[in-house]
Amino acid sequence: MFILYLFIFSSVSSQSLTHISFFGKSREIRGRHLFPNYFSPSPSYFSIPSSDEYAISRIHTHQSELNDVISDVSESNYLIKSICSYESEGEIFYVINYGSGEGRHEIALNLTMTDLQDAMKTHTENKIEVSHICSNGKTFDVVWHHAKNFVQHFIVEESPLTEMMKSANSMAREGFYPSTIQSFTSSSTPHALVIWRKGFGRIGKSFLTSIASLNRNEHISVWRDDGFSWRNKIIPKSMKEGSVDVSALDWEVESEMRRQEIPSISFSIFYGNQILFERAYGYADVIKEIVARSDHRYRIASVSKTITAMLITKLVNEGRISYGDRVFGPQGILSSLYRGPMNIFLRSITIQNLLEHSSGAWSHFAKLEFSRREISNSQFLYWILSSNQPRTFPGRVHIYSNIGYVFLGRVIETVTGLSYEEYAIRNLFKPLGIEGAKIAERNPIDDEVTYYSHDNASPYLSWSPKRLDSAAGWTLKANDVARIMRELNTHRNGKYRLMIVRGWTRWNYGRGIQIGNDGSIYHVGSMAGSESLAYSKGRISMGIVTNLRGTTENWLTPWMESVARRLGTRFE
Repeated sequence: MFILYLFIFSSVSSQSLTHISFFGKSREIRGRHLFPNYFSPSPSYFSIPSSDEYAISRIHTHQSELNDVISDVSESNYLIKSICSYESEGEIFYVINYGSGEGRHEIALNLTMTDLQDAMKTHTENKIEVSHICSNGKTFDVVWHHAKNFVQHFIVEESPLTEMMKSANSMAREGFYPSTIQSFTSSSTPHALVIWRKGFGRIGKSFLTSIASLNRNEHISVWRDDGFSWRNKIIPKSMKEGSVDVSALDWEVESEMRRQEIPSISFSIFYGNQILFERAYGYADVIKEIVARSDHRYRIASVSKTITAMLITKLVNEGRISYGDRVFGPQGILSSLYRGPMNIFLRSITIQNLLEHSSGAWSHFAKLEFSRREISNSQFLYWILSSNQPRTFPGRVHIYSNIGYVFLGRVIETVTGLSYEEYAIRNLFKPLGIEGAKIAERNPIDDEVTYYSHDNASPYLSWSPKRLDSAAGWTLKANDVARIMRELNTHRNGKYRLMIVRGWTRWNYGRGIQIGNDGSIYHVGSMAGSESLAYSKGRISMGIVTNLRGTTENWLTPWMESVARRLGTRFE
């Protein structure tokens, strides 16, 4: 059986894979990480340089010495990164790689596949992150790390090597790179054991031989360059409109992009009907190094709720519905959606309750919208109404709800006879001169950025824009967002006055819009892969969009809001 082990380091810009013959005794090698070469008739190792100046690889450690070595490493405040076992002359030996790092390690040796699966499940549930898995083709040696800030940002996959290579591009689009790869032959078929981790790095591939030649005891090298970082790089900028001095903004935005490793940000600011400036920073796609432009489209997440509220208000102004109309039940607008048993709380929900997030149901913290992804949207809403009915009267408490706004989209469709997307395009976007607005697809569409996320939520797999169309589904340019806010602010005392009314259950939220103490109106958006801000105050209207979400929801929106308020004060 042929097995090659290759470890990928996130901070090495180029990898050099070398082969080292047996040294005859246990010893330590500094500055490199070594792994056993299983097809060699005598002990030998593959070596990769490490960027960790404290990295040490201890080779040919006998089984009887292992516990003492592990204790010594732990007492020296080092962190074990990997352990791999191999056999030599009927004896079991180990290669141990360790170096600097935070937290503490946990080790399990000689696990079966069933043992490994059970241990992975238990450790992940306990927020203990896998660092490394090594296999001699029969059993597995695993190292876990206890870290302060656990984020489940890894996927462990065992599959035929050809299948793993096919999935590499899709995994890269979702923000994952292979941090460790081990290939081995099983039943004459090359297999790979991979730990995919979340990150921005470029995946490079160097085939020293074809996959087919693996059975001839040759090897494939796969590596990742340094994880995406603006360190020592110039952040590209593009400016489409405007003559104002934005040097101070450039400095602040670039500083935040470097601090948070944000791939791109796009700004658009209007003063009345005049564009003050449009500015895009960074890369729309960090792998392809596509420079962000002002005409790139971004998912705007919950800023979509403001669009939906404007459409509902238009129908109210036309007398086709009222804010007090019931939504569910025999007399409700969506009576045909669900005809089964429903409690008085559900039957009492009005359009106003959904707009204000005061329905008392379907909290976004429950994440129901991310459940049952295998069923159709209509089946999903039926499941919501049949199995997740509210337990309190509407109008009493503010519970932020994506699902509530999904129902508002269905109200628009029922009343108008058009799809939600088509009604919005005809009645809001086209009159404002907005072209190309679309509900997002699973994968990026024309002129759309690529999305990244520091947390475990995949921008392409963890949620469905089509399901959340009227709650979080739109893709727009920063300029489009600014135009929408200009429209809303221009008519805030006219046709949209009923939107900008402080709610009974939350003072700073109206009907699809957030309301500031300083006269500003705004809405933030945050979903896996993107965050956004729509903002207006006085004669200033702006849109800010980015293709990153940090480790938590609304990671960047407080900073966006701070920048918007200062820009608004400067140009007002």
